Amino acid sequence: MDGGPSLMMRYAAFLNGLALTDLVDEVRRYSTGLYVATATSLPETGAERTRPDGCFLLVGPINPWIGADD
Repeated sequence: MDGGPSLMMRYAAFLNGLALTDLVDEVRRYSTGLYVATATSLPETGAERTRPDGCFLLVGPINPWIGADD
């Protein structure tokens, strides 16, 4: 939103229902284990990105990292 460091998740990069609106989550670390995020979308082709309606919180990790299965 303001150019600061964040994790940007763009759903249009993958095949899913939210890709149709070009949903983008922007996640920022607030403190250790607590992250604040917003979501915006492009409701119409050529339209401007929506303003976030609000924020949501992510908490974690709640368990130690295990890693991927081989």
